[in-house]
Order: sequence, then C-alpha cells, then structure tokens
Amino acid sequence: MKKIVLIGDSLLTNFQSEHLENSVDNKFINLSKDQDNSNSISGKLDTISNQDPDVIVVGFGINDICVVDDIKPGKYAYNITKLIENFGTEKLILLSPQYIDWTKNPDYPWTRQVQFELITENISKKHNLRYLDILHKMSYGNKDEFLKNDGIHLADKGLNFVESSIAPEIDFLLAQ
Repeated sequence: MKKIVLIGDSLLTNFQSEHLENSVDNKFINLSKDQDNSNSISGKLDTISNQDPDVIVVGFGINDICVVDDIKPGKYAYNITKLIENFGTEKLILLSPQYIDWTKNPDYPWTRQVQFELITENISKKHNLRYLDILHKMSYGNKDEFLKNDGIHLADKGLNFVESSIAPEIDFLLAQ
C-alpha cells in the first residue's frame, strides 16, 4: 500500500481520492487544516516523516496571502523550501495558492496572489518539482463556480477541479 500525505490549508482539507486510478490501494494521510499557513510546516516535519510517505502533496497559500497575517513572501518561500530539503524532490507535488475573489476579500489582493504563485512556480523550477498552477487555472472563465459565496473556500466544482488536477500527478509519481 502506497502512502500519500497531503499538507496544506483549506485547499486540501476536503481532498477525496476518487479521481485516482488505484485509490483503494493507497492510504491517504491528510494533515491539512483550514487555518494553517506555511509556518505550520516546521511543526509537521516529524509527523510527515513518521508516515514514510510515497507522495507528498503541498498546498499552502490562502492564509499566507492574507495581509492580516502578514506572512512575508520570503518566509513563505523559506517554509516551502524547508519541506523540500527534508523530503527531497522525487515525491513532492507543489501546488500554487488557489484563486481568491479579491473583490469580495480585499485582505487577499490579486497582486499578492500572483506574487505567491510566482514564488511556488520559481521554487518548482529551481528544484524540478511536479507543479500545478491552481491559481491561474481557476482565474480563467467563470471563477464564481469554483468558490463558495465567501469568495475564499472551494465550492463542490472547485474541489472537484482541484482533485481532478492533482490525481494524475499523484498517479504519475506512484507509477515511478
């Protein structure tokens, strides 16, 4: 049985494995929490390591982007890089932050969303990681379909979109 650890914020909290080819042969350990930001990574390194995962899906950003919490972009990059240093690149899938409707939530400005996406993209290129740009994929078309009325959290269609985007990446790494 292969182990897949998910670590992140509300982007991954409700992840379901139904989109994976062989989901019954895999064990999912979801360490994601709605209010977590990338600062929580260091406190979870031992927990992740103890699971001896075959794949780690990393999806932080919503709470890092919020200007109220004031997580600096450099600190966000450091936190993500710390995870890479601990577990290597072969088993990691890095997700960009998701889209947030900044017109409903001015504490999540579009410029900061793009800034944090660029950080994840840069880290993925620098370390040759599997990477999914969730932000830009969600920001095209009818964005409102992906989000609940609060403009932050994923509606069923958004959750389905994220899960179906991640599943092939997990399948690919498990086939290695």
